Amino acid sequence: LGLNGQGKTTFIKTLMGRLETCGGSFKFSANSRLAYHGQEEMELMEGREQAGAFLRRLASPEIKTEAVLKMA
Repeated sequence: LGLNGQGKTTFIKTLMGRLETCGGSFKFSANSRLAYHGQEEMELMEGREQAGAFLRRLASPEIKTEAVLKMA
């Protein structure tokens, strides 16, 4: 998607509302969902752990398995 330092993480964080836009605007459709798992979280994966198992392990108890699997 791009070399290091090209703004990929900044772009995603802006879409998620974690950073303010510098200009312009964007709009999501009513059914859009965005999830971001940063490099810090991925470093917590154990060996060859699958994404679904990883998300289930880290998810809060109130999050249902179906919701976790949709994030994978």
